[in-house]
Amino acid sequence: MGGSAWPGLRLVAAPTGTAQVRGRAVHLGDDIALGSGLSLGTEGEVRVAAAVQKLHCRIEPRGADGGARLWHYGKGFRSAINGMNRLEGQLSHRDLVGLSGGTLFRYLERDDVVAIEPSLERDIEARPDDAARLLVWADWLQEQGDPLGARISAAHRGEAQDHEPWLDGWAAHFVSGRLDVDWHLGLARRAAVREVSMSFASLPIALERLLALRAFRFLRELTVHLASERAFEPEQAQQLSGLTGPRTLERLSIGPVPEALEARTRAVLPRLEGLAARFPLLKLQPLEVFTRGVLEVLGAHPDSGRAPGDVIDIGERVLLGLERTTSPVSGTWLARRERHRYVLDVLTGPRFPMVVKGREVQRYPLCDGDEVTLGQAMTVRFALRRS
Repeated sequence: MGGSAWPGLRLVAAPTGTAQVRGRAVHLGDDIALGSGLSLGTEGEVRVAAAVQKLHCRIEPRGADGGARLWHYGKGFRSAINGMNRLEGQLSHRDLVGLSGGTLFRYLERDDVVAIEPSLERDIEARPDDAARLLVWADWLQEQGDPLGARISAAHRGEAQDHEPWLDGWAAHFVSGRLDVDWHLGLARRAAVREVSMSFASLPIALERLLALRAFRFLRELTVHLASERAFEPEQAQQLSGLTGPRTLERLSIGPVPEALEARTRAVLPRLEGLAARFPLLKLQPLEVFTRGVLEVLGAHPDSGRAPGDVIDIGERVLLGLERTTSPVSGTWLARRERHRYVLDVLTGPRFPMVVKGREVQRYPLCDGDEVTLGQAMTVRFALRRS
């Protein structure tokens, strides 16, 4: 698509690998001119795979002010803007638009330049935490018009970052608190993922897409919490044997596993030793094992019946909330064991959210060390123990 045709949409992901635009096939990476606006749906001007309505949503340019507006044909319809479900919203350059079923577009107002300079990238691979080398690369990227350079420089200046547009199909996972990233100058240094099955058809596909993200170009550590999956079986660990990605990866962990599955899990781990050929710095982290999960109370409302320092053994399930249910801050949450994992649920609706690292979450699979705020009732830290 030529520069005169902007703004437009770029197809980033699709279950079938294609979409249809007025009878023409559009493939991954292809661009679609927005013109005066486009309808999206199974029978829209942009036709996508099932799981959305015949006419699902429409995207229209806003005119001289730039940007675009997304709205839906039904009040119950939703699309994800940068991973967050919206009834309507404004789009800016590089924002992501995701439809249920896995189709993902990027809204663009100009070409999205991707510049490659192998020698600079090899220098960074040798010392990925060297800020000076990263900033030299960032300057070169900006000279080429690559927005990644501006992101790195802005992070160096301490400016706030919008991470979601750089996460493509992982944006919703990030928004829902299931992708945790330690950022260094706008690039991922460490990442941990849980409940991959919520957004992806398979673990290998999910990790392939994660490690292909440009912001993950120099990733150092990766934790895949396999036991956060409801249907976890130890043999799934061998799916990591085909992992490809940045040569800077130094540490890989599959996360803690229940004691009942320890022997089966250890039997699988030798099959991952071949990863050393692709990741020369890689060390598999020692297997951690647990028998039970507890909640450590960090802070509590006087009416909760809990106090800082209390330890709540989840067992199979435990209700959390305020003893005085007439309190204006009352709410109820349920922590429970689900096969081999632990999950925290809100039972009283959105008025009493659960918050993890500043993000509201729902039906949240817990991992060791999670700190969760339950409305105004209490703040707890989840811990796995072996006893």
